[in-house]
Amino acid sequence: MSERGLPQPSGRDAGSADDRGSSLSSGASARLVGERGMSQSPGGGAGPRSERDAPDSRLLVATRNAGKLRELEPMLRAAGFEPVGLHEAGILEDAAEDGLEVAETFAGNALLKARWFHERSGLPTLADDSGLAVRALGGEPGVRSKRFSGRADLRGRELDAANNDMLLERLGGEQDRRAAFVCAAAVVWGGVELVGEGRVEGVIVEARDGGHGFGYDPHFQSDELGVTFAEAERTEKERVSHRGRAVRALLAQMREAGWRVGGGSQGQVIGGGEG
Repeated sequence: MSERGLPQPSGRDAGSADDRGSSLSSGASARLVGERGMSQSPGGGAGPRSERDAPDSRLLVATRNAGKLRELEPMLRAAGFEPVGLHEAGILEDAAEDGLEVAETFAGNALLKARWFHERSGLPTLADDSGLAVRALGGEPGVRSKRFSGRADLRGRELDAANNDMLLERLGGEQDRRAAFVCAAAVVWGGVELVGEGRVEGVIVEARDGGHGFGYDPHFQSDELGVTFAEAERTEKERVSHRGRAVRALLAQMREAGWRVGGGSQGQVIGGGEG
């Protein structure tokens, strides 16, 4: 899967679910990164030992984005975890966080964030990076989706609005509105790193539709749903969203690698995240 552009996944290089012999949902793939970035095949011996199992049900969700946290919590609870936000974990906002996303891929950025917050919390840590890849823009904004407008002075809804304005301005009268949301979700614990990836196809619509969601959701109409992500209910969006698919792919890898909530052989098997 191209993490910077929009080319369609194909063959083994795409890491598709079929190629990996997995039952992952369409648009999702997963891989075991292993010991600090060493590529491993799933079940290939780099799975966590008992001391690497999650010591309890807590899983730090490394995001300052309240909308993203709301989207992830139901999936993680359904899998058996107790999601812990950064504020709840006592991790105060640090200016250094703005400099974490320096990789050229979504997977690279997700791993950088997961490592950084894991080192500060000591908890199993999940982080993700996602973005919008628009075909007419050569795959932009891609990994720079959050910073597309260049407005470093804005946060939250104001930043979302500025980014959406920039997107529509750049597209102008372009007839080709094909786009994809792409996400990589990573977990880091005890030296083991795993990554799940997901994508969803759609088109960019001019009018802002719907009051749910965040980011580019009001202008992204999902092919599968026929409505924008901002119009979709949470459960509908979760079913097809790039982030939902990435997290489910990650949970599948965690199960295959032998992770258990609570640690050791007595721990709870990780669920599939279906809420």
